[in-house]
Amino acid sequence: MVKRELSRKAKLSIYQSIFVPALTYGHELWVVTERTRSWVQAPERSFLRRVAGLSLRDRVRSSVIREELGVDPLLLRERS
Repeated sequence: MVKRELSRKAKLSIYQSIFVPALTYGHELWVVTERTRSWVQAPERSFLRRVAGLSLRDRVRSSVIREELGVDPLLLRERS
């Protein structure tokens, strides 16, 4: 999904233009429960880890990765 040859800027562009709209399609109608939150956050965290070149074994918190990449949490951004 995310190739190593692409720059971090290009990967973040893909995140903003393709991944976020696909994942949040119809978000205005969602009832945000803990299950919905997990359903949205899991692929988001996975994608951002891949953009940063990290895995779960690196044991870096998602909040640190978001801060490093300059990305807001998806559910927070969609609700405002």
